[in-house]
Amino acid sequence: MDKQPVRFQVGIIVKTRGLKGEVKVKSTTDFPSRFQVGAKLLTDKGTLKVAKSREQQGFWFITFEGYEDINAVEPLIGQNLYVNERHDQLAPDEFYVSDLLGLPVFTQSQEEVGRLKDVLHYGPNDVWVVKTLKDRELLLPYLPDFIKKVDLENQKIIVDLTLCTNEN
Repeated sequence: MDKQPVRFQVGIIVKTRGLKGEVKVKSTTDFPSRFQVGAKLLTDKGTLKVAKSREQQGFWFITFEGYEDINAVEPLIGQNLYVNERHDQLAPDEFYVSDLLGLPVFTQSQEEVGRLKDVLHYGPNDVWVVKTLKDRELLLPYLPDFIKKVDLENQKIIVDLTLCTNEN
């Protein structure tokens, strides 16, 4: 079964910069290639093509084709920027969170624990929040000792709970 294309937010236009149509973008992606020259970004009002881009102090400064002055870009302020495709190659232990949320979680002995509810980004590793069958939240660090396998093909996550101190 093919999935419908999903829009991924990659940034938000926060303000204009200068008079020549440049905008300041707050990035919400870990992939800087999203803003390279020639990239196509979607908004709720249409498609924008990157003509120039540069990163500075944690923000992106972008000029779009066909937007030559401040008057042309002012209506873009506050617009979210999206992409449809996932063109970035991920390492074997990396996943798009949207693919993981809602997946059933099982122990290595195939006992169902619950479903993945959220992924929290704390410090050196992520923390996975599992909504258990007993309607509790189980927090698991994304470490090999806890998360044994993410099987996207069979739509399940395998975990080891032997190091956990409380009941699931």
